[in-house]
Amino acid sequence: MRLTVVGSSPSWPNPGEASSGYLVDTSGGSLLLDCGNGVLGRLRALRDTGPTAIVLSHLDPDHISDLWSVMFGVSYGPLDWPATTLFTPPGGRVVLSEILDAFGFTIGHLERAITVREYRTTEPLAVAGATLRFARTRHSAHSYATRIADGDGTLVFTGDASLTPGLVEHARGADLLLAEATFALLPPAPEGVHMTASQTAGLTRDAGVGRLVLTHLAAEDREGSLETARMIFPATELALPGATFEV
Repeated sequence: MRLTVVGSSPSWPNPGEASSGYLVDTSGGSLLLDCGNGVLGRLRALRDTGPTAIVLSHLDPDHISDLWSVMFGVSYGPLDWPATTLFTPPGGRVVLSEILDAFGFTIGHLERAITVREYRTTEPLAVAGATLRFARTRHSAHSYATRIADGDGTLVFTGDASLTPGLVEHARGADLLLAEATFALLPPAPEGVHMTASQTAGLTRDAGVGRLVLTHLAAEDREGSLETARMIFPATELALPGATFEV
C-alpha cells in the first residue's frame, strides 16, 4: 500500500492546504479516507480517475464537506467516477440525507453521482483488494477508526479520536498509524475529543506499531508536536500535504 496525504488540516484549513483527505493505493484500486474541504481539487491534481471508494471516519464538516463538490462534479461537471462507492459510518445515510435536505437536495442526488453504503463494526469490508475493519472511537457521534490490511501491510487511521483502550487495541501491531494529535502540546481537554502529541505517541508505542504519522495539526503546532512525539516514539513523521508513505 501507499499512503498519500491530500490534506491534513484540523477543523480550520492551514494556509494553502486542504482539510482531511488521505489517498491509499491498494493492490486492487484506491481508497480516499475522508473528503474534507479542499480535498477534491488537490485529488484531481494527483490523478484524473476517481478512487474505488471514499471511506468516512466520521461526519464532521472538515471531513465530509467536499462530498458536495463530488456530487456536483459527477452530476454536472467533468468528473467520471462510475465505480466509486462512498462508505459512511453506521447511521451516516440519515445524517447525509438531513444535511442535503437543508440545501434542497436529497440522498438520491448524491446516489446518482456515487454509490452510498454504510459499513459495520461487526463485519470486515472487502474493497479495492484490501480488508477494512472499523472500531468505534470517542469523539463526535458516528466516529470510527479504520484498519486497512492488504497483503503483508496494515495501516490504521484513527480519524478524530480521544485516547481509549479500544483505540490502542484496534491499532495493535499495525505497520503504520495515521493518527490525529489536534491538541498538540496542550494538556488533555476534559471533554476528551482529541489527542495530544504525547498521547498519540504513547498509543503508538503501547500498540506495538511500526511507524507513526501525525495529522490533523495546525501548521503552527507541527514542529513542536513532532519533537514531543519523537521523544516517546522516535519513528514519527508529519502528514504534510503531498507526502507519501509506503506500507
